[in-house]
Amino acid sequence: MRGLATRGRHPLGGPDRGGQLAQGGLGAVGEHPVVTAPKGALGHLVGGAGAVEGIITILSLYHGIVPATMNLTDLDPRVQLDVVAGEPRKVELTAAISNSFGFGGHNTALLFTPA
Repeated sequence: MRGLATRGRHPLGGPDRGGQLAQGGLGAVGEHPVVTAPKGALGHLVGGAGAVEGIITILSLYHGIVPATMNLTDLDPRVQLDVVAGEPRKVELTAAISNSFGFGGHNTALLFTPA
């Protein structure tokens, strides 16, 4: 099973989040989850970010193409995740998760699968 997880802010939410994500819930997506962060391409959409990320996640699942994380050139070697950078990647996806974390503890995780 392959999966996609999107993050809205820093590709991994901060320098120490890569290991936490790899050891935590991201492994539930599959054996080899693919990670991307659309904020670098979209800018800050404030309250609309979660909706747009959900749409990106659905389109990635539908077309089997994971968009690249923009402006990511030097991934921390401690991050043991497959972060898509540089170019979009064609991947066979069976599920996709969109994680959105907002100010004041407004957190959402949406799981999408093909219909």
